[in-house]
Amino acid sequence: MPDHVHLVAIGRTPESDLQRFITKWKQATGFAWSRLGRGRLWQPSYWDRLARFDEPLETMTRYVVENPVRANLVANASDYGLAGSILNGEVGQH
Repeated sequence: MPDHVHLVAIGRTPESDLQRFITKWKQATGFAWSRLGRGRLWQPSYWDRLARFDEPLETMTRYVVENPVRANLVANASDYGLAGSILNGEVGQH
């Protein structure tokens, strides 16, 4: 999306910390952005949604991947140039 990010993050250990992950990720990407001379990139906070255990990962991933289609930015999710997960020629297929 041109003005925000949607992502699916999965903690791999019991010590996984979403808040720390987001903070570090925003620091790294914001620093790289500012080095391009483009100023501040991120707002101070974030909004998260925890997945329910009965909700399939594919459902959450498909929602994120198809967001540019719902926003009428592209006709097909695979046409969106900023999609981060492309496997076997399909966007968001894991």
